Amino acid sequence: MDGAFVGSFGLMALLAFVLNIAFVVVVVGIAFLGIRWLMRELRTPPIGGSAAPTEDGALAVLRERFARGEIDADEYEQRRRTLGG
Repeated sequence: MDGAFVGSFGLMALLAFVLNIAFVVVVVGIAFLGIRWLMRELRTPPIGGSAAPTEDGALAVLRERFARGEIDADEYEQRRRTLGG
């Protein structure tokens, strides 16, 4: 056998081995990133919704009543403190 043929065949085998390893690393990386993205999507609330109300409904009603003049400042402050706002 010719020495050059054996040497080039060994180089081709090494190249095939390296490309196979690179392919496996890329596939595992894509799978990892996909699972990570999916977990993040499942954890976040949908667009337009929120996990918790941004404002207590009772405090909002109290502010509206104060703004319309139905209650004065003293009554507003007393009720706001009672509601914990």
